[in-house]
Order: sequence, then structure tokens, then C-alpha cells
Amino acid sequence: QKAVEEGKEVSGLESFAFQLNMLTGQTLEEQTTVLHEVLTKGSMEEGGIERLVEAWSTGDIDALEDYLLSEYENNPDAYRLMVTDRNKARLPKIVDMLEHDIDYMVIVGAAHLVGDDGVIALLRKQGYIVEQL
Repeated sequence: QKAVEEGKEVSGLESFAFQLNMLTGQTLEEQTTVLHEVLTKGSMEEGGIERLVEAWSTGDIDALEDYLLSEYENNPDAYRLMVTDRNKARLPKIVDMLEHDIDYMVIVGAAHLVGDDGVIALLRKQGYIVEQL
């Protein structure tokens, strides 16, 4: 809302249709598994949110990665569907932004930034220098 009030363009990296197709393009069993994963992801063990915030605020990428990716250890299909496939689909849009001499703010969930399939790793594989601030 603040960006719109300041006359800045706001757009999404993926459409509602993409998100819907992402889920409905799977078997009913896969949809149920992914839905269960998404719904239970928020019910982290006690102190989990605090550890997540601490890792993020101190820049502890290893702890962040371990914590976020452990949620998908028992469900590689959910990880592929919810993280990997989405990162690969978003990457061309992000690269296009980098090719323009304009400042952009890209907002994604923290799980999309870590790991070998994260946006940061994918950008580095394409030769971009990504620095943690």
C-alpha cells in the first residue's frame, strides 16, 4: 500500500492462476500431502519462531537453512512443488529486473532464499554476485 501511495509499481512474481495450477496439477494424494505440509508448517515446535527470527536477524544462513529446509525432510515432493519449482519459475523475472538500471524490492519467503535450489544459489549459478548485507 505504501508503494502504491508513493506512485511505485507493484507486481507479483507469480499469478494466482500459477499458484492454483501448481496445486491442482498434482494428484489428489499429492495435493493432500502438500496441503498438510503447508498447514502444519506454521505449528513449529516451541521456540521455533524465535530461533528463526534470531537466525534471520543475525545473518546465520546455515541455521536458517537447516531450520527451514528441515520442514521438508520427509516430503521432497512438497519441497519441489512449494519451493524449487517456484524458484525456477521466478528466476527469469528476477534476472530481467537485474538487467534494468532501476531499483527493485523482491519479497519472497525465507525458504526461497536458502539451499542449493534457493533464489540466491540460482542467481550465483548464472554468474550474479549476491551479497548478504
